[in-house]
Amino acid sequence: MLYAKVKILEEMIINLLFYLFLKKVVNLNEANNRIGYNNRPKHPSVNTINYKANTTRQINKSDF
Repeated sequence: MLYAKVKILEEMIINLLFYLFLKKVVNLNEANNRIGYNNRPKHPSVNTINYKANTTRQINKSDF
């Protein structure tokens, strides 16, 4: 009877340690995703720069 109780306790401790280890791994992954490559602020592309330059461009008399 005592042997069975010790075995159950041992199993519970192993499961707890494994759970804590997995939880830590998941938290690390979430932290990496938060500061990850895909979530960095995007640099404006050449297209958006050209678009803004074209739409805000003023027409001068010298153009004609």
